[in-house]
Amino acid sequence: LTADQEGHAVALKSLIDQALKDINQLAWNLRPSVLDKFGLQVSLERYVEEIEAHHSFSVDLVVQGDAASLPPDVEITIYRLVQEAVTNVVKYAHARELGIMLVVNAAFVSVVVEDDGVGFDVGAVTRLRPGEHLGLLGMDERVSILGGTLDIESSVGGGTTIIAKVPLRDKGASDET
Repeated sequence: LTADQEGHAVALKSLIDQALKDINQLAWNLRPSVLDKFGLQVSLERYVEEIEAHHSFSVDLVVQGDAASLPPDVEITIYRLVQEAVTNVVKYAHARELGIMLVVNAAFVSVVVEDDGVGFDVGAVTRLRPGEHLGLLGMDERVSILGGTLDIESSVGGGTTIIAKVPLRDKGASDET
């Protein structure tokens, strides 16, 4: 092999390794086994511990209400929303502190993810071409599927707050409105 060929082979191996790592992460995210084993609250606690161990900001997690009573589809939606919001903080916010609050009552579940980072112009980001802000779009779609709402409050230099609210139906209620 020439030096150029060897360099290309090393680069290809690196790309393949990264692709496999990404595929494993995607598969794990489909239904994190930690949700099945421990439920939403403990899963979030473990996720927060992992984030704090690998990043230079502190995370404050507050859970109010009975998170164990949530339906599986709501658990997955909330967990993934928190993951995506935290991923955005890691990538873009340059935050020192991050707060996550989960509130569960009989009528709804809400989650608030708030950081003290650099913030952004929400209007400018939402006007980008589809595909350029998949994380925000994905969060909105996940919450909308369950009949909920997603609000994003941010300003340049003012941090970001993401608020999701998902209604909870009575177990005996019909899906019809």
